[in-house]
Amino acid sequence: MSTANNTKVSIIIASRNVKEDLKESLTSVFENCTKENVEVLVADNNSTDGTIELLAECFPHVKLCRSEHDNSYPSAINRGIKAATGRYLLLLDSDAIIRKETIPEMVRFLDAHPETGAAVSKMFYPDGSVQLMARRYPTLLNSFFGRETILTRLFPRNKISRRYLMVDELSSTEAFEVDWASSACMMIRREILDDVGLMDEGFLLYWADADFCRRINNSGWKIYCLPQAAIIHDMRNTLDKKKSYFAIKAFHRGVYRYFRKHYTKSPFHPLNLVVFIGLSTRAALQLLLNLFKSTGRVN
Repeated sequence: MSTANNTKVSIIIASRNVKEDLKESLTSVFENCTKENVEVLVADNNSTDGTIELLAECFPHVKLCRSEHDNSYPSAINRGIKAATGRYLLLLDSDAIIRKETIPEMVRFLDAHPETGAAVSKMFYPDGSVQLMARRYPTLLNSFFGRETILTRLFPRNKISRRYLMVDELSSTEAFEVDWASSACMMIRREILDDVGLMDEGFLLYWADADFCRRINNSGWKIYCLPQAAIIHDMRNTLDKKKSYFAIKAFHRGVYRYFRKHYTKSPFHPLNLVVFIGLSTRAALQLLLNLFKSTGRVN
């Protein structure tokens, strides 16, 4: 995919009915980015909350890539990628607030490290605490020792969780290599798309970034987390908040699709049924526990 002009960075934000978050995110982009050589695209999935009117009134320079359907997150990102002209493509969540140094630091790193296919920023919650957004490849053990599992919450210093979530690495001030990371602020170089392709639209939302990163690595490119580049990521979808049915469905469907693509592949593998039953049980339990949680806005 060749660029159509001299744009260096295309910022791509997927949105659906997140008007207020999007307004804050875009404000941070235009306050902290030099408009020269930067374009901003919003790939909207049929928002009905006034998002389109907001963009027209407050952010007329934004390129709108709108769908009249409630499509998946990967489909929105792919739509933005196809319309983008930049050498580097920054995937940015609608609830992400960038800092002044974020984009320049990511560009500098990719310019200096041609073997790197993608770079991700360090991420913080609004209260200043670090998000565990970098990962090693998941194993079956991480079903019990994942980021939001009960065992990890009860025993946060256990070695399995800390290794998977790269807790020690996240305290570093130097760039470090990751297997995969959240795409809430991920900059990719355009040429990797020739090797990797676009995001898999079979994922609804969750685990699309894990699959994308795995394909980047499998194609011979490296992925780095850059502590000197940072965002504030609101990420209201936390364990103690009530989740939507869609969020629970998207997470468990994403896990199963990722497992099938990268671990068993064959539709007749005996582990497929085991994992399906386990994920179905986990989803049912989460739906039950969801009844007792406080209401929170979930992206």
